[in-house]
Amino acid sequence: MAIRKLRAIFKGRKQQENDVNEELRFHLERQIESNMAAGMSVNEARRQALIAFGGVQQTREAVRQVHWTRFLDTLLQDLRYAWRMLIKRPAFTSVMVSVLTIGIGANTAVFSIVNAVLLKMLPITAPEKLVSLRLNHGEEGGLQLTTDISYPVFERLREQNQVLSGILATGGGVNKVDIKPTGPGANGQTEQAGMELVSGGYFQVLGVNAVVGRTLTPGDDKIGAPNAVAVVSHGYWKRRMGLDPAVLGKTFVIRDMVFTIVGVAPPGFFGETVGQTPDMWVPLTLEDRLFDEALLASASTSWVNVLGRLKPGVGRQQAEASLGLLVQQANADLLGPKAGKARVRMEIAPASKGLDVLRQQFARPLQVLMAVVGLVLLIACVSVASLLTARATARQKEIAVRATLGAGSGRLMQQMLTESILLALIGGTLGLFLAWSADRVLPVLLFHSSLSLELEINTQVLGFTLLVSVVTGIIFGFAPMLRVLRPDLSCSLKEHAGIRDHRHRLGARKIFIVAQVALSLLLLVTAGLFVRSLRKIYDLDVGFNKENLLLVTLQPSAELSGARLKIVYQDLLDKVNALPGVKSSSLSMSSFADGNINLGPFVVEGYTPKPGEDRSLQGDIVSPGFFNTMGIPLRLGRDFRQQDDANATRVVIVNETFARYFFGAASPLGKHFAWSRLDRQPMEIIGVVKDAKYSNLKERTPPYYYTAFLQQDQMASIVRLLEVRTAANPATVSAAVSSAVDSINGVRADTISTMTVQVEESLQQEKMLAQVSSSFGVFALLLACIGIYGVMAHSVTSRTNEIGIRMALGAEPFDVLWMVLREALFLVGLGIAVGIPAALAGTRLASSLVSGLLFGMKASDPVTMALAALMMAVVALLAGYLPARRATKVDPLVALRYE
Repeated sequence: MAIRKLRAIFKGRKQQENDVNEELRFHLERQIESNMAAGMSVNEARRQALIAFGGVQQTREAVRQVHWTRFLDTLLQDLRYAWRMLIKRPAFTSVMVSVLTIGIGANTAVFSIVNAVLLKMLPITAPEKLVSLRLNHGEEGGLQLTTDISYPVFERLREQNQVLSGILATGGGVNKVDIKPTGPGANGQTEQAGMELVSGGYFQVLGVNAVVGRTLTPGDDKIGAPNAVAVVSHGYWKRRMGLDPAVLGKTFVIRDMVFTIVGVAPPGFFGETVGQTPDMWVPLTLEDRLFDEALLASASTSWVNVLGRLKPGVGRQQAEASLGLLVQQANADLLGPKAGKARVRMEIAPASKGLDVLRQQFARPLQVLMAVVGLVLLIACVSVASLLTARATARQKEIAVRATLGAGSGRLMQQMLTESILLALIGGTLGLFLAWSADRVLPVLLFHSSLSLELEINTQVLGFTLLVSVVTGIIFGFAPMLRVLRPDLSCSLKEHAGIRDHRHRLGARKIFIVAQVALSLLLLVTAGLFVRSLRKIYDLDVGFNKENLLLVTLQPSAELSGARLKIVYQDLLDKVNALPGVKSSSLSMSSFADGNINLGPFVVEGYTPKPGEDRSLQGDIVSPGFFNTMGIPLRLGRDFRQQDDANATRVVIVNETFARYFFGAASPLGKHFAWSRLDRQPMEIIGVVKDAKYSNLKERTPPYYYTAFLQQDQMASIVRLLEVRTAANPATVSAAVSSAVDSINGVRADTISTMTVQVEESLQQEKMLAQVSSSFGVFALLLACIGIYGVMAHSVTSRTNEIGIRMALGAEPFDVLWMVLREALFLVGLGIAVGIPAALAGTRLASSLVSGLLFGMKASDPVTMALAALMMAVVALLAGYLPARRATKVDPLVALRYE
């Protein structure tokens, strides 16, 4: 049956007619033979057979209507006719296709990002069975503390668990490292690549096989393994090695370690975390040798991300209970009394979509962006519907002729719908190319520079584009179809029907203009909110001088003790301060956007905490000269000195919020605070500095403290940021600073950036939303301008006779100008009257979605709405001025002979 249907598609129409006639002839002859066998004459038998059939021609037509190939034939006819109608007016078609291309392309581009970040599962075997493991330590210092897992505990889980069929660990992210290819054919030049530390069973647990060579094995991941091996990504193999088939066995050096390539990962595989695309995977046990941090043996440092697969029949609660008990036992064995009595609970969560580095941070911006481009597509639909309605007016005579010749409303509607869907499909096809281009830019605008996202036009994106195109075609094709349902044949067949019957048809287009203005206003309000919010952030006083400030992340050797590290760092500061162009330098633990959180509990002299009060504090460890280098003014007391070392009284400097919160109007100088109890290493407050931004620009300034670097022993090694205040552009001295760092034994420069760059990167989301929404707002204004111009131009043309009479009776050009402009302003005013309440209702509904993305203002900000309405009114004046000015040039004598 299926083969016969496929053959019927490719048969010609004549052959299909012959098949129908042959089948009808067969049944008619059988009926005649049956009648003759009943005793009828030949003529009577034939007559009775024809009566029984109801007429051969009628039966043939009924068969044609029922036969499914008739629909296909009709559809092909409609498509050919629709194509001819579209190319008949190329300029008109180009405008509509361009509008749809932008609308559908923008939706496709954003959906591809939403799909990759929020919807798409990992490209691994059975991703729905993958789970992530984290430890919940309960309430500590007023906070719910959830951490990763230490490496010794991971080893215990891997060896002794009874509920997981496989378990893996990663080093918690991609590290940018300098690699130097070696061996035959290598140029010896150093290049940067992304490296991820993973356990030996990483690829086996994920169910990923190498396309060349092999993946990492547990034998590669043993501590002290003689050979360092690596698996490179398919993208790195293609980009750096040109898909060289002899890739296996090639070597490269990372931090004095020689690695041998043993395999290539499959194309499209990026690991377990969306937004991170490693160039290579190396054994996790090389962490100590690569980074000098001695984390492998530390049972108290939680730093590895752990994922696994539950055994068949094992539930999540059962696994959490079993693994939680195993972790308790492991902590008791590894930490002894330091493990504490608090019960550590294992948390297991689905990980089919990978770890959520991007998902939690960018879910709301992506949802807002999807709503914005959806609004753009709706505006595009209204604009195209308005244009098609005008076109249907011009085609009224054609539609009337077809209806007079017997075409029913259903047949005419099918033709109209075919044209609109074909138009939408053309726009959708071009929109795919636009989305493909935009997907190279949007991730850079949306995400932090350290994150990467490889987007592709896959089957999900293609399906989305097809669905959007068809639905869009139906939406904007509905308006001209209404003209087909009840055509006025007598009026439509008149010579000048398109002009005389303008009032009824113009009403529909005016409704579209009002809708377009209302939707454009809603988009303008959204864009205005994000732009004004970003402006308010830029106008903030950050509390420090971000200009001409170079930041260098240091990597000290693990062999340097606290005392020795202080000497080395002092030598480093002396060398950097002596460089030309350097005004001052300092050291600290934290940079902007990663303020440290201490989990207390803490005690402040003279302060009684309230019940349930959050007892966590943010703080930093800094060297003398830090506040001068950062440009943070000292309000009270003194700065740290070189004499504030391990032998001196422990001192601390706090910010203004700290002083206000704990001491009110009293001076905090000379007061003490300490962790746990005041009689255990209390710190004396010796100064108060101006409030600054520590984690992000939108944060509410928390109580913050600074401790002296020279008084640290155990924590000295975590001070890894060098700040350098320069006299001019930091780029002019960055190379010299890097060389000065590398000249110090035991310390090397890891990354170099500027404070300006860090601040700008912290506003990545806000800038992206402001830029994208503003661009689409301009697009919406342009469409509204075109729509208003089209309506007013049509109005002037259809009222030429009236305008001529008015001018003949003494109307001044200004009166005619104002008459046309008044109509344009009326349409825009009506659109604004509809759009403002819609914007208020929309922002109220979306307030929970956008509130975290706005700063210093509400979603229903009246100033923003007033500015958007004013901008729309100005656009209406500009769009209506040209037709109005043309109306003032009408010659009364010509106008009176217009028809």
